This record gives sequence, C-alpha cells and structure tokens, in this order.
Amino acid sequence: MKKILLISSEFPPGPGGIGFHAYSLSREFQKNDHFRLSILCNADYILEEKVKIFDKTCGLNIIRFKRFGKLTQIIRVIQFLPLVQRIKPDIIIFSGLFSLWLMNLVFTRKKNKIIAIIHGHEPIFGNLIKQRLTLASLKKADHFIAVSRFSKLTLENKYQLTPKQSTSIIPNGIDPDYLKSWHDSFVLVSKPEPLKQGYPKLLTIGHTSPRKGQHNVIHALPAIKRLYPEVIYYVVGRDVNNAGLIEIAKTLGVSQNIQFIPPMLEHFELLQFYQNADIFMLLSENQPNGDVEGFGIVALEANYFGVPVIGSMGCGVEDAVSDGYSGFLVDAHNGDEISDSVNNIIQNYNQFSVNAKEFANQHMWNNIVKRFESIICAE
Repeated sequence: MKKILLISSEFPPGPGGIGFHAYSLSREFQKNDHFRLSILCNADYILEEKVKIFDKTCGLNIIRFKRFGKLTQIIRVIQFLPLVQRIKPDIIIFSGLFSLWLMNLVFTRKKNKIIAIIHGHEPIFGNLIKQRLTLASLKKADHFIAVSRFSKLTLENKYQLTPKQSTSIIPNGIDPDYLKSWHDSFVLVSKPEPLKQGYPKLLTIGHTSPRKGQHNVIHALPAIKRLYPEVIYYVVGRDVNNAGLIEIAKTLGVSQNIQFIPPMLEHFELLQFYQNADIFMLLSENQPNGDVEGFGIVALEANYFGVPVIGSMGCGVEDAVSDGYSGFLVDAHNGDEISDSVNNIIQNYNQFSVNAKEFANQHMWNNIVKRFESIICAE
C-alpha cells in the first residue's frame, strides 16, 4: 500500500478552484484500496464550525493548517516537518503556491516521490524573491502535473527541467455524483438569493479580481445591451474589488444590469446561479504580477448544468472551453466580439447547451484520476 500525503493551499468547504481540484482528487484516491491518503490543507475564508462539520463528515483524513496572525507561515512550517516524519509518505503531492514552497523542506529519500501540481501562476507569481523561492522549490520535484497547456508552457518558460524531471498535462475534471448532491443540500440548508430578472442572464463565479475578468464583462455590457437591452450580469464571489467594478458600471451606464451577490461560503449554494444562468462568462486576464488563470474549473461546472461558456484566449481557459462547441473563446477586451458570441449562443442555445453537457462529460474525475495513478505507481 502506498502512503500519499496531499498538501494543498486551499480545500473545501472554503472557496477556490485549487481546493476543489484537491478535494476531487482526494475523493478518487480514497476509492483505491492500494492508497492510504492524508491531507494537509488550509481552512481560509470559512467559519471554523463549518470546517469542523465538513472534516467530520467527508470521510477523509484531513489535517488543517491553522492561522496564528503574523506567525502563521512560520507555524505552518513547524507543523509540516513532524507531520512528514510521522506519516512517512511514499508520495507527496504539492498543490498551490505556499504548498510548493514547503518542498524546500523535504529531504528527498529514494523511496519518496515528489509531485508538484502546476495550476498556472506558480512559477511567475509575486516579486523576485518569491519567484526565486518557487523556482528553488521546483528543483525538489520528480514530476510536474500541469492542469492545462498554458500551465505547462508557463512552467517551461520560467524553469529549466533537470534530466530527471518530467511533466504531464492532466486537465481539471468534475465529479457528477458530487454535483448531483448539491440539490439535496441546497433544499435542506439554503435560503436562495433574490435575483434581478433580465435576459440573457450572464454569470461569473469567483472573487472579484482583475484575473477573474469581471471588469471585462462589464466593459462589454454596452455592446451586449445594444442587442439585449434587458441583459443581467450576476457577479458571485468574495468581495475583493466590488467598489472598483461598481465605479466602472456607473461610468458605462450599466449599473442596473449588474447584481453583486455576497460570497457563497458553501459550494452547493452555487446551484441556484448555475441553474438560472444562460451563459457563463470567464473573461480572465493575465496580470503583471503573475496572477493568471490556469484552467477554470467553474467553466466545466457550468457546462455540467448545460450552461455554455465564453472565455478568454491566451490563458488556461483555452483548455476549459471547446471553441464553437461548448461556447466561445474571445479577445476579452473586444466588446463587439464578446457581444457577437453572446448572440450566437442565444440564437443557437439548445445545441450549445447540449454540447456543453457533452464537453463536461469528457472531463469526469473517475477517468482523469487514472492518469494520476499511473504516475504515482510508475517506478
């Protein structure tokens, strides 16, 4: 039996695509009798009581990093070292930027295999000191798994692999059983948000930041309004830059076409938005500090619910959207191109919706995990 330690900078019930990726991978590993899995992860942006309930009921062996103010990072390093010594894992998988930095502390032994998951931004994020720390960490990895072609290219443009290192591309995926379970949780627990009415209904899910590209959708709304005056745009996610987006909307005269939704702290609470949306918008924008979109798992979630996606070219979203099939890839700064894509989808909606579901079905975790297992089990 192989002992696996998965270290992730995010994990449910907290938000974040990296966390959902780690959770989905963990659920699949848990089904394999040849693996014994432990998870070390954060518990950020979520109430402690909800974390306790989740950890108690999810059936996974989870150890949480705790926050200690300014000493948080130091305490996490101290917590990491004895844990590795106690578990003595055969495989250590690092996912997320801070997790990758912990690779510097691993004293590699022949029986260890170190796998680093590259979501996109890690090799290029932050100032020069942070980048050097990341690149030093990468030297400890035996194998890199990039979630998209863009992520692999980002790694190879910044870091020179050693002869003993290798790279694979394994895309993000969805777990249909997990997504189906949202309905029961939503009915039992949720109080649905009152939503503005309009058509078509556009949706973005993610913290409001330049990388997520909500500002690009707002800039395109005047062009979309010329075709669809009643268009409504739902902005769902943690408030990082709502004030800036509100100011852009006022300047463009589209404030009445936007609704900002308070953060959904439970994943299943996103159900009402996926079910109400006509088109999912993921007009991500690469940032100068290295904050980029490596894939965009929300695009596949939207597709699962039959919602086509309009996404950005030039980032990892290119692997999350089948251009002309499950939606469109566009220049995120071209309002007319975005508006034309919205119109094309609306005019052919039934076919795009069917295609979206089919594209999601091509990314099931029970198939994707086999590629992880082949890497883990390879000598």
